[in-house]
Amino acid sequence: EIISESEKEYEHIGVKGYNLLSRNIEFRNVYFCFNKENLILEDVSFSIKAGNTTALVGKSGSGKTTIVDIILGLFHVNKGKVLIDGVDIKKINLKEYRTHIGYVPQDPYIVNDTILANIILGYNEYKMEDINKIIKMAYIDEFLIKMPKHLNTIVGEKGTKLSGGQKQRIALARALFRNPDILILDEATSALDNQSEFYVQKAIEELKNKLTIIVIAHRLNTVKNADILFEVDKGIVREVKFNYYINKMNDELINGKYAISNKKI
Repeated sequence: EIISESEKEYEHIGVKGYNLLSRNIEFRNVYFCFNKENLILEDVSFSIKAGNTTALVGKSGSGKTTIVDIILGLFHVNKGKVLIDGVDIKKINLKEYRTHIGYVPQDPYIVNDTILANIILGYNEYKMEDINKIIKMAYIDEFLIKMPKHLNTIVGEKGTKLSGGQKQRIALARALFRNPDILILDEATSALDNQSEFYVQKAIEELKNKLTIIVIAHRLNTVKNADILFEVDKGIVREVKFNYYINKMNDELINGKYAISNKKI
């Protein structure tokens, strides 16, 4: 059964080449579910414009990360199309396409090696001038001067010698090292303290209009400067204004729709 399932889900790589995103990523009447009883996206149509910062907001489990996984080609839609500059993602060479994407998760993978090794993870060749540029872009220089061996400092198993904010900035630098034209931030600031969030947010803001940025976030600070917000709710995706989203969150908070430890606020 395992072999049969793996063969059925084998990732098929298209033959059409990919250069850089020039127009948009479009979801056209997309349906997606893991099983027939669990519909995640229902007749979803929206567009992520090249060069914009697009925020995906909504409650946990609403389908935000699923949308990103579809954009990455990790999931294929059950119905409808996902178009990259007008080309069906199923026809694109995914290996080539993904080399142009930088991804920063909520809990970045850090190896027990140097800061430099964690930035260039998976690559052997680099130019020091590029590394220095990336260090400044990701605001790593702010804490690097305090490190005993600078870039050659060993960070410990899973980055135990680093704070959460430092690990996130290393993950951002790693993503930028790939020189992506699409940058995806999946709840990259959700577990950070205010100071760490400030540096990560500052780095994101300075990348605005230089890359196509897709942000998944709950924190208002992370999405306030986005060009467009899409709210994902019960399988539906719709464009919302920032002020509308603030008012909706406040309304739900006041009316006890968010709970802590199963108790209404």
